[in-house]
Amino acid sequence: MRPIKLIAFDLDGTLLDGNRELSKENINSIKKLSDRGFQIVICTGRPYQGFKRFLVDLDLIGKNNYSITNTGSIIKPNVESEYIKLNALTVEDYSKLINLTKPFKDLQVAFYTDSKLYNDNIIYNEAFIHDQKILKMESGKLKEYNNEPICRINIMGKKEEIDRFENYNYQRLSKEYKLMRNETFSLEILNKNSGKGQGLVTLCKYLKLKRENVMAFGDNINDIEMLDFAGVSVAMGNAKEILKRKSDYLTDSNLNNGVSKFINKYFEL
Repeated sequence: MRPIKLIAFDLDGTLLDGNRELSKENINSIKKLSDRGFQIVICTGRPYQGFKRFLVDLDLIGKNNYSITNTGSIIKPNVESEYIKLNALTVEDYSKLINLTKPFKDLQVAFYTDSKLYNDNIIYNEAFIHDQKILKMESGKLKEYNNEPICRINIMGKKEEIDRFENYNYQRLSKEYKLMRNETFSLEILNKNSGKGQGLVTLCKYLKLKRENVMAFGDNINDIEMLDFAGVSVAMGNAKEILKRKSDYLTDSNLNNGVSKFINKYFEL
């Protein structure tokens, strides 16, 4: 058995259930791991305020606890406005992407900071409203922006139109940014140095850990790099097939407490 010291968890589709909430089983198992001294890291596409309540539930608030947010754009201790590493974007990036989307029908461009979602459209489309509801975060307009680091920019709309945009612009954009398509209705534009895998690399250097000290759980495309880096990788039963093929272990789905079942057995909790 590898000498695991750090365990990284994706949230949606992994640690969270079908209602995007934490089950009592997962909470209890993770708290047992914390009590044993394991470093528990949330590694998610969500901004910090979009999952902070789960950190409270898991007793993971504090300087000695860490999260990787916004698909690796930010690596931080779990306290407000402190960072280990920022891979930010700029308002100029936002303006550039708005111009690129103009020839395409009904696409909206939003940018996310760790505390607020920004969308300058008067009426928000369904994709942006979907994110608002899941993240439970405030939204605002560019004129309200206070220079907090821009973690990611989302191009949002109907699948067919985002497909058209991505096919037309992929070669150009991929030279300057990292592109991530976790959802059909949203294309994430990230700093080139972002990604959950790179986030774990950075955090492990900071904590002086090696990859063999890392276990990681995931289910979706943006988890591939993270699972590739981890010494022990675990795919959820509901994971994309590529993750199931590449991972060391396969557990039950997020609907059936797959995380809790695996760690209870693996670590004999």
